[in-house]
Amino acid sequence: MQELDTLLNDYLDAFYARLDEPSIDSLEQLLDTEDDMLWLWLSGQKACDNPAFTRLIDDIRR
Repeated sequence: MQELDTLLNDYLDAFYARLDEPSIDSLEQLLDTEDDMLWLWLSGQKACDNPAFTRLIDDIRR
């Protein structure tokens, strides 16, 4: 999904170097999520019920 790729690439370009190890681990787990679900979370169409991803999703959406 191109929109998802663009959103994630923009976030990674801007913030990846600043992420700590726990955040990188959460990001890697988040990226294992199916694209359709990931898009629903990142576009705000559905709330994520995994607290480990909540802050990261909020950061990506900004």
